[in-house]
Amino acid sequence: MVVKPHHIWVGDVTFIWFQGRWWYLATIEDLFTRQVLGAQVSLHHDRFLIHAVVKQAVLEAGCTPDIFHSDQGTEFMAALSTQFWEEHLVQVSVSDKGSP
Repeated sequence: MVVKPHHIWVGDVTFIWFQGRWWYLATIEDLFTRQVLGAQVSLHHDRFLIHAVVKQAVLEAGCTPDIFHSDQGTEFMAALSTQFWEEHLVQVSVSDKGSP
């Protein structure tokens, strides 16, 4: 249960076909306020895209969440992301396989 702002942030990546190629949009949203704290677009669906959007969200919010939730995508489970959250004492939560 979400009880306050910055309690749980959620992250996701979607892809968009634009000008003959796939673009990837990564977002991080505060589940309580529904505010998008970070949004990054890239031609690459990788850990660097996720790290960029995570840094943007933390800068925008001025804090980190208690819990960060995403699917089990390799870009979210990459050491670059999980180590960042661990260093900031953020609990990482992931959906079950096949359950976005």
